[in-house]
Amino acid sequence: MAAIITGLPTAASAKDGPTYYTPERIATARENLEHYDWARAAFERVKTGDGFRYYIGPEFGPAEIYAEQSDEFMWLLQPTTKIARSMEYEARAICPVHGTDVRDISPWCPYRIDPINHPYKIQCMLGGEWYPSNDYAAGDMTSGDY
Repeated sequence: MAAIITGLPTAASAKDGPTYYTPERIATARENLEHYDWARAAFERVKTGDGFRYYIGPEFGPAEIYAEQSDEFMWLLQPTTKIARSMEYEARAICPVHGTDVRDISPWCPYRIDPINHPYKIQCMLGGEWYPSNDYAAGDMTSGDY
């Protein structure tokens, strides 16, 4: 009896179709795209994105580029727990090459990211170099100067 009772919530809440983007919402979106400039502009913005910065970034990333990636690639974009999630306030916005000069660009985060072509790296907006110099995506945790 307990197995039946504990199995009921799972069976009752099992998802068997779209719940947020229902067929009706999708039909409305398609109709809006056909009739309204604002809808087409919003759709293009979501597809192409606003450009990347680091975590102080765009409102929209480029959905088109992510949709082209494999499930495995998307899964691997999520870093492991081996990467520290916090840093000292004084350590912000310091470049290994340009030091605190990068703060002239942005006092908190003067970096760009490109998760598709340079996963797990940031690019200095002052000099254009990518950090870290090791290849974390390939499992390399220690090589390179930075």
